[in-house]
Amino acid sequence: MSPVGGGISAPFTKPNLPKFKSQLTVSLSLSLSLSLSLSLTQTDKYQWRQQLSASPSSAFSSYLLHLLLTMTVNVTNNPADQLVAIVNRNRTAHKASSLGNNPGLACIALQYIKAYQGNCDDVGKSKKPADSEFADTFAPKCGVEVATLAPITGRVIGCQSEYVNPERAYTEILTIKSRSLDIIYNTTYTEVGAAVSGSDGGGPYFWCLLFSNAKANSSFVLEGGTAKLTNPGCFSGAHDECNGAYGLEQHLNILSIFAGILVVICYTIWV
Repeated sequence: MSPVGGGISAPFTKPNLPKFKSQLTVSLSLSLSLSLSLSLTQTDKYQWRQQLSASPSSAFSSYLLHLLLTMTVNVTNNPADQLVAIVNRNRTAHKASSLGNNPGLACIALQYIKAYQGNCDDVGKSKKPADSEFADTFAPKCGVEVATLAPITGRVIGCQSEYVNPERAYTEILTIKSRSLDIIYNTTYTEVGAAVSGSDGGGPYFWCLLFSNAKANSSFVLEGGTAKLTNPGCFSGAHDECNGAYGLEQHLNILSIFAGILVVICYTIWV
């Protein structure tokens, strides 16, 4: 009889390495698919797959380099500036002039968003910030000289629960109504300010464009030449890092980076 607590040791079984590698390859493929879908464009994905079939080790190395570059680039991306570029590109395509990117006006656009207090359902209705708030609240918060405030001659604002890139925000949120396009293509405007912000670090996400036909360089002038930065949110023309407007996308990019690094390490060790 065996003593209490004793037992027969099972013989050592050599692991089935081919099967393990096969399972690991499946896991790596799933992780890689996630990270690729989050960080590469369609063209990049096609080129990466072509490289993978020709030289797996080289493909993984180039992908890791892409992730490291992504980590550097995404920190300084400003979706509000990208939105202004999209607006000007579409204006010139419709024979309208490009607009000046006014940071003072853009900062006020961010305050305009904050006035909705995260209530996405209020966007598109008659409810909007009172005109008095521009001088009493928005300008002081941005450091805009009140004497240089000019009439806002066009406003386009949109909101939805999930963050999308600026291109999709323009086509799927801001310009789904023909009236919005009429505002954006208006030939009397001289400058624009764009802003994007989430609410408490998450959705809903607001996108706002404010237009003015005031004289460039003399309207919405910033005290000391620099706007006051407020979190969360991004506004155009500030030449600074984005201040938390799209935290969800940043979190997803970080996830893709770590997933990609894990893929490379595992592939190097086991495959």
